[in-house]
Amino acid sequence: MEQLTLFDSNIYPKSKLNNLIMNQEELIQWKLKISNYQEFYRRNKSKQETLFNLPQTTWYNSDDIDPFILKTFPADFYQYPELSDPNNNGYLYFILDKYLPLILYIGETKLTAKKRWLGVHDCKSYLMKYIGLNRQYKLPVHQCAVFFYDLPPEKKLLRQWETDLIYKWKPPFNKESWQYWGQPFTK
Repeated sequence: MEQLTLFDSNIYPKSKLNNLIMNQEELIQWKLKISNYQEFYRRNKSKQETLFNLPQTTWYNSDDIDPFILKTFPADFYQYPELSDPNNNGYLYFILDKYLPLILYIGETKLTAKKRWLGVHDCKSYLMKYIGLNRQYKLPVHQCAVFFYDLPPEKKLLRQWETDLIYKWKPPFNKESWQYWGQPFTK
């Protein structure tokens, strides 16, 4: 028997790696748990405390944003110039599976989302694996992106909104939510 080194990146046989993928029932239950949590939160809009007491500089706060009612765009929005930020001020974006519905990822940007998404972005990889596993089991999936453009002018407040929304909705592709849902679609 050959001894493996601590630094060998391929310490698991291929058959063992395949067993780490969710089976159909596990995937369905995983999606339903997240969807049920998000739907419960959506129906019971209690004001969530923020991590910091930041001033509200617009007529909105992060708790007013409902991603499920925003206009949908293709999940590969970064490939379409016509879908860019109309005011060039940046935006909050949400990657959804509208079939359940389910918020998969929340991000913010000030002028860099398209550049960032055109390159390497972990969420693109998670989304491709998610779609692939759903299709493997012939489960319906409808991935899309939605945008919220009416942002506060201060980057600090925008980042706080993003953080508040992530802790509110607990989207599974954001690392802050992995403790709740696991990391089935990471590298």
